[in-house]
Amino acid sequence: MTLFIDSPLWPAHGTMWCHLVSGSSLAELHAFAAATGLQRRAFDLDHYDVPASRVAELVAAGAVATSGRDLLSRLTASGLRVRGRDRMAAKRAAALARWSALLPGVPGAEAVGAELLTRWHESHRAYHGPGHLTHVLDSLAVLEADHPAPRAVHLALWFHDGVHDGAAGADEAASAALAQDLLGALIGQVPEPGAAVTGGAVTGGDTTDGPLTAAEVAEVVRLVLITADHSPAAGDAAGALVCDADLAILASAPDRYARYVSQVRTEYAHVPDAAFATGRAAVIEQLLATVPLFRTAIGAARWEEAARENLRAELVGLVEQDVLVEQAGRSEIAGSSAPAVRRPADVTVATVCLRSTAGLLLTVRKRGTSTFMLPGGKPDPGEPPRAAACREVHEELGLILPGHSLSPLGTWRAPAANEAGAVVEATVFRTSVVIDHAQPAAEIEEVAWIDVHAPSGLTLAPMLTEHVLPALRRAEGASMRGATGTPTG
Repeated sequence: MTLFIDSPLWPAHGTMWCHLVSGSSLAELHAFAAATGLQRRAFDLDHYDVPASRVAELVAAGAVATSGRDLLSRLTASGLRVRGRDRMAAKRAAALARWSALLPGVPGAEAVGAELLTRWHESHRAYHGPGHLTHVLDSLAVLEADHPAPRAVHLALWFHDGVHDGAAGADEAASAALAQDLLGALIGQVPEPGAAVTGGAVTGGDTTDGPLTAAEVAEVVRLVLITADHSPAAGDAAGALVCDADLAILASAPDRYARYVSQVRTEYAHVPDAAFATGRAAVIEQLLATVPLFRTAIGAARWEEAARENLRAELVGLVEQDVLVEQAGRSEIAGSSAPAVRRPADVTVATVCLRSTAGLLLTVRKRGTSTFMLPGGKPDPGEPPRAAACREVHEELGLILPGHSLSPLGTWRAPAANEAGAVVEATVFRTSVVIDHAQPAAEIEEVAWIDVHAPSGLTLAPMLTEHVLPALRRAEGASMRGATGTPTG
């Protein structure tokens, strides 16, 4: 056996990855992969991408651990290496094979796949090109785990940016219409003899559901339309898979996220800097206000925190570069209806939503003021928001919150409660720690518990009334719909 595996040094999808290659033949490589449970979708032209969690198992099965340099040398010597100049054509062929596996032997399906790939390769696409298609399909593979997604989910991802002209909402509608048109012609087509057809669901593009049905096409259209706002209904498992796969890029490693941001800017090169920054910031703030951002359990566990960190960093970067300016109108970016972003914040704070066993929210009032707000305060120089929130809660209330108990709720701006004319930007966390008693300390003079659905009798900070309370209500509403099994739309 001449199989080699290097060290897991490449971050993606919330873990580290390495490469498995053969020093003699692809047949040997595929046989070893099949024997050890590696999915064919992990194969990338001349190697398998392997998560760090599988390395020890593969070495025990016979793969030889080696360095990246030695692995590349052995792959080159074997004659199996696909060099950079050849990868574009090879990847296009691999993508077509991936498409064909969804509808094997179906007359006309190959032509539909070819047309889709031509669209994905349009020259004006900097981000929404073939790289994005591959990323969403790979992200879906991560989300599937041991529960294969229906074929309609795979097809929806192929079509979700089938039309991309930079017009939010209109692009999704046109992509859905494209899916109806192209897939509609394939309904009921019987696969040619010899095609691999099973009665199961798609697993990484390796099996299929048989002839395409009108119900499947309708489901594809519905799922494509959901990507306009990435807000699947509670209980919509298919919608959650599509949206999470599409948003997975937000949780990329910082360098990949920076490349994504640059690619998006390139697609809107015709929009002036100030107008783009205003619209982009509005999109970021809307994403940060979405709780949770990822709707599947795997997506939330793997990507939620990293995505929010990336989004907050991008928003702060826009402010620090003085790109965001006062504008009277709305964003010039097509499809954005969010108001223009206000000037950079004068005060930056990190705060925590502390809840009682009865679900009440703790608010505090500082000495010499009349407004109640969340406990928390300003970070020290270089101090991360999470650490600042824990420190401030300890100073103000004597409570010790483990950092891991905090999860991001959102980052917003609002008029400062106690500084006239100032704007405060707050990074707000929720905590899994439940308390029923808090003793004011330091500058805190009074604490008060409020009902997030019906606060009354107190003067509350604008940050609470404009952002935090609505976000908590949305989160609780989503949780309640999920608990009661609300039907999907």
